[in-house]
Amino acid sequence: MLEFTNLKLLKLLKISNNILQEIELSLNEDLVKFNFKVDLSLDCKNFYKSMKKNFFTLLMISILQQEKIDRKRIIKYGKIILFLGQIVTSVDNMLDKENKGIISIKGLENPYVSNSLIMLLCEKLLTQTLNELGDKDFLVNKKITNFIYEIAYGENIRTYETIEPYMNSNDIIERIHSNIGGKLLELSLLAPMTLESDQCKNKLKEYSASLFYLGMALQNLDDYYDIKEDFNNKKYNLYIAKLLENYKFTYLYLEEKDIQSLFYRDLDSIFKNTYYSFKLLKELGYPLEEKDGKKLLKKLFILRGMKEEHPRVIEYYL
Repeated sequence: MLEFTNLKLLKLLKISNNILQEIELSLNEDLVKFNFKVDLSLDCKNFYKSMKKNFFTLLMISILQQEKIDRKRIIKYGKIILFLGQIVTSVDNMLDKENKGIISIKGLENPYVSNSLIMLLCEKLLTQTLNELGDKDFLVNKKITNFIYEIAYGENIRTYETIEPYMNSNDIIERIHSNIGGKLLELSLLAPMTLESDQCKNKLKEYSASLFYLGMALQNLDDYYDIKEDFNNKKYNLYIAKLLENYKFTYLYLEEKDIQSLFYRDLDSIFKNTYYSFKLLKELGYPLEEKDGKKLLKKLFILRGMKEEHPRVIEYYL
């Protein structure tokens, strides 16, 4: 259980979870209008379970709540956040032949077919919701499409044909991680920071910039956990690049201890980006104290499997 010492933060997140339940109801109303069966799974009735499953959605909603945006508009922005998350997830699903995400279509088991239809569905509802928020000239819609292109570009160049020459670690950070990690979290606030008042827009732009560093840190963590999968699927991975740069021989012959040793040395980079993101959030007025930031990071690490695989990281670093 995630116990915050800061009651203001706890209250903010609980209110955000109540809003998420309203978002779920509104989204269900949209989905039942279709002739085919569309299922939605958010699991936000229990706050602590919701923190585990919907953490980033709750973080975005809480930022909008902190800036006192009208609740009805927050509900619409929340729906947009979910649509965007599902669109990105559906792209990953087609690459990995899976059907993950909060939206599923009964009777369509082929991942290419189901995810294609889910993306069309989300795009239609996304456009409709943006229009309700005032995006009459499709300005935000165009911005979102351009932003998704940048994320897609980062995903597109992850795949290589031959291991030689392998993209170096700095290029992976700048060309891949900045898109599929950093920009992915920034995307969630793109609609409100375009459609709200000028004062609110500027503040949300600063929030968006702060989230970039959190996205980068979490992408580092993902690359560590996906190192073997990425190698087998011929995808560029930050740690494969660093292993080649540090050990100067093929990853195929590296032992697990070499991989772990490099990861522990790189933890400083993950912590630095995360705590810098938290520091910026606090400076913007978000009620996040250092102790609570550490608890959040610890929770994210545990959810990713760190407690079982690397207990000393949890014990000594957090």
